[in-house]
Amino acid sequence: MPDSPVAEIGLTEIDEGIVPDALISTPAQGAAEGLFALASSLTGENNSDIAVLYFNIAIYLRPDFELARAFLGNRYERIDKYRKAIEVYSGIPPQSPYYRMLEVQTAVNLGRIGQADAAIASMEALTRSDAGDTEAWTTLGDLRRGIGDYAVAIPAYDRAISQISAGDQRLVELYFARGICHQSVGHWQAAEDDFQSALAIDPERADVLNFLGYSWVDQGVNLEEALVLLEKARSLRPLDGFIADSVGWAYYKLGRYREAAEVLEQAVQLAPGASEINDHLGDAYWMVGRKLDARFEWTHALNLDPEPEIRPVIERKLRVGLQTPAATES
Repeated sequence: MPDSPVAEIGLTEIDEGIVPDALISTPAQGAAEGLFALASSLTGENNSDIAVLYFNIAIYLRPDFELARAFLGNRYERIDKYRKAIEVYSGIPPQSPYYRMLEVQTAVNLGRIGQADAAIASMEALTRSDAGDTEAWTTLGDLRRGIGDYAVAIPAYDRAISQISAGDQRLVELYFARGICHQSVGHWQAAEDDFQSALAIDPERADVLNFLGYSWVDQGVNLEEALVLLEKARSLRPLDGFIADSVGWAYYKLGRYREAAEVLEQAVQLAPGASEINDHLGDAYWMVGRKLDARFEWTHALNLDPEPEIRPVIERKLRVGLQTPAATES
């Protein structure tokens, strides 16, 4: 049976022999259906304004047109008008088959506009009323993670994961998200297990490959294995400057400085404006004897507003260069 609650309700009614009411009983309803069909066919981003107009007219002609409200809210989300989406979804009554699904989506949108407390309260209430609502647990975890409340996000992800069958693709994102939370609170082994569980389901998730590989590089462990993961991630997303940076930094940690410099040069071009990448490139240049270029990159990294704890490290390198073994210098 499909995941859509609307489809499930429809199939159940068919099985029970319930005949649905006619979709169109007045000219206004017919016009609303036509406008809805036309708006739904306008899938390109360049057509968003006209699609929004048609959906709104359809709802004006047929105020109880719940599916049009759901589609209109989704279109608002696609153009980052989250407050408008929340407003549209609020017109869906609690008895609607769309209500629960859009209640979760409303919480997501509240989080996007900085109202995380209200969003979290909504999802906590929803999980209390229906502990089997996987989407609500997932959204609660995402909201908690989004405000840095990692320790409290983990149990929410635990509940969501426990309700999904092994091997389900939805687990990839959940394992990845929970792994980030575990790492953020210092539970590295649990984080590593989650990242590897995600990759066991989808071995070609470039973001997970990059996160696990870079974490190993950052810790100075499993460097050769990390490089394999990172090169695979790079092959999947060759235009991602941050993945290229991870690959270059792995070469650096392995003492392969010329290869590191070559890859990090590409990373800087792919992701200009990332302080950490320029900092890494400066380190690689220093180790291959290009000290003037190294100082240029470190200066550029400083101008790109690095993290507060990194700034004094870069400033020291500008004064005295790299004085420690490359494997431990950052």
